[in-house]
Amino acid sequence: RCVFYHNVFCYAAPMHDENKVFDKIRPYFFVAAIMIALPSLLSLYGGQTGRLLVATQKMKGDPFFEQKVIYIFDHSFWGARGIIVNQPFENQSPEKFSVPYKNAHFYNAGPVHFPSLITVALSRPKKASRWRIQPLTIVDYKGFEHRFPSYAKEDAPLDFYVGYSGWDMGQLETEIKNGMWNIVDCNIKSLRDTVPSAELWSYLSQNEQKNICP
Repeated sequence: RCVFYHNVFCYAAPMHDENKVFDKIRPYFFVAAIMIALPSLLSLYGGQTGRLLVATQKMKGDPFFEQKVIYIFDHSFWGARGIIVNQPFENQSPEKFSVPYKNAHFYNAGPVHFPSLITVALSRPKKASRWRIQPLTIVDYKGFEHRFPSYAKEDAPLDFYVGYSGWDMGQLETEIKNGMWNIVDCNIKSLRDTVPSAELWSYLSQNEQKNICP
């Protein structure tokens, strides 16, 4: 708009209506920017991924987690998933689990999706976050042979986990804060090559104040 001043010259008057419109839509621009940036920000959070949870005495009496050691393979803002690594089945027959690998070991990994879900733990480093690498790759057995044909053809030992352990958003953080778990940042493969599964919890619990990583 042009407004004459003393009939001599004109200047552009402020567009108040347009400013009001922008003020109304400005919050939506901020929301859109946050939604675009949010996935990148969440990817920075690795939580306890790649680490071990060692149950403390506060877990005594818990039907699932008393004296258990859990490898966390996925931890984000939305929750966490892990596998119990010191709870092998008494019956280690591959036929029981319909798995055609003779050199296989089977573990009860937790109550979630038990016994329908079977995963395979591969000694294959995987990115846990932008700054951390976890020593194991956990894959669904249904897609295992297709994704990792070289592993499937080898006669090397394979660890199969039935079910898994899971936590909702913020649940694991609360349990750690309440002293229900000790955190151990060791390479699980090296640790298990040194300590038998049945002795893993005792070893980690008795040596929690020492350098326990092989």
